[in-house]
Amino acid sequence: MENKYKTETVNLFLSGLVMLNAYQRWDKYNYIDDIYSDIPVGWGGNIKTGIGYKFAEYHTVYLNGGWNTKVPYPSFYFPNGTNELNKNVKNEQAYLGEAGYTLQMYKTRLNVSGYYNYWKNKSLMSNLYKQNNESLPIFMISGLDAQHIGGELILEQKVTYWFSLFTFASVGDWRWKNDVNALIKDEYTDTVIKTIKVFSKNLYVGDAPQTQIGIAPQIKILKNFLFRIEWRYTDRMYADFDPSKRTDSKDKSQSYRIPAYHIVDFHFGYDLKFEKTVINFYASLNNAFDAFYIERGNDGIEHNLETFRGFWGAGRTFSYGVKIKF
Repeated sequence: MENKYKTETVNLFLSGLVMLNAYQRWDKYNYIDDIYSDIPVGWGGNIKTGIGYKFAEYHTVYLNGGWNTKVPYPSFYFPNGTNELNKNVKNEQAYLGEAGYTLQMYKTRLNVSGYYNYWKNKSLMSNLYKQNNESLPIFMISGLDAQHIGGELILEQKVTYWFSLFTFASVGDWRWKNDVNALIKDEYTDTVIKTIKVFSKNLYVGDAPQTQIGIAPQIKILKNFLFRIEWRYTDRMYADFDPSKRTDSKDKSQSYRIPAYHIVDFHFGYDLKFEKTVINFYASLNNAFDAFYIERGNDGIEHNLETFRGFWGAGRTFSYGVKIKF
């Protein structure tokens, strides 16, 4: 469902979606006669609404909001590795709000916005970034609440017919808001071994940068040749918290903060046009200066580099290709 109302100065929209999920598990290993489980049914959906007001020729302010409810994955309905149904499953819910300002001119587009999102009852499955020679249980977490607050800026500026500039910045404060229980499951049988208390309140949400800045100048050489440089700065990225390392109520330390890093990419493109056909030749040199950085990972017991386990980012890579549009 979607409804819109638009005038020269006001733009309104309202949309909604309803989803139905049904799961069934069958098990020929543990069951002989009746191998099928009961069928849990879950309803989900979302509602989104917003208003934009154009108060001058090039200036617009807007306000958006929404609510989303998501049915958890099947593993949360069958957490014991059997056909026994978990009847305490709850939907994840999110309450979203955004306000912003847009400047739209011939050569300039500027958007500045702020957002507030509250996520309730998030469900997570953690495999602890297992190495090939490790034998570790699986942690299943449900009931997590998270709060995301932040602001973003995007600027697109066409300076001349041959030179344009794109810049962006994003700063946020994302934190888990409560302590929860985690089920420890055997990695082979999928059965629950025990339940532990996870102290996650006020920890930063991991595995996503909360500060990012970028700039991408683009030069048009001759008629059909483009050259673009992209620079990105990433900071305030925290390791995912490891449930097995968060069982001490006195441990309030944040997860390991991954060092900030800069990445520079070079992109080239050339178009050949034949009536309605366009042949695009492109090439990219990613991480051109071969920056040495950590991409993501999981926190350790001491919340430092020595106990951190994760992955290095990709080094310098080169790619090229051809696209044909008819």
